[in-house]
Amino acid sequence: MTGLQVTIHPGSDVLIPCGARWDSLRAPLAHLLQRPELLTAPLWADGVGLDTSAIVGERPLLAGALITTTPLPYSRWGRRERPAQ
Repeated sequence: MTGLQVTIHPGSDVLIPCGARWDSLRAPLAHLLQRPELLTAPLWADGVGLDTSAIVGERPLLAGALITTTPLPYSRWGRRERPAQ
């Protein structure tokens, strides 16, 4: 399993395993980065809402993605979507 680099805003670059489900990474990332809000806050990758079924290596969780807890005013994919609750 290979990894890809993403940035957890504001400026924490992390390597995450390709093929992993996003919901399996939230707790380890929250612990590693000491960011408890990553456990429950709605998250966006490059302006597109992440849901629990998102897979690393598939759009929008691609190399270089910017993961944020608030939506960006733009999306690299041309639209902005709210994550599923």
